[in-house]
Amino acid sequence: MTKSGEAGRMPRCSFCGMQQKEVARLIAGGGVYICDRCVDLCCEILSSEGFRPRAEVVPSACPTVAELAAELGLPGGTVAELLWRARAFPAPGGGGGPSRPA
Repeated sequence: MTKSGEAGRMPRCSFCGMQQKEVARLIAGGGVYICDRCVDLCCEILSSEGFRPRAEVVPSACPTVAELAAELGLPGGTVAELLWRARAFPAPGGGGGPSRPA
């Protein structure tokens, strides 16, 4: 797997190698990236093998930023910034993507 985004280079999917500008969505996590095309392929593979996804997470069951901050012992602004940074990187000119918290 290729780790990208280092030394000012454009991030690439760690699975197929496509650059951020070549895909609709590039998701970052743990120093690696996965594009929307590879996610779709993974879903197709799992579906063909009979995998059934778990029930969707109910938003009200998710902890709030304040609850996460209290649990982690961090200021709420720090937790909000970490959550924002963990979200997917939008493709240039592709619209969508996360908006920076105020």
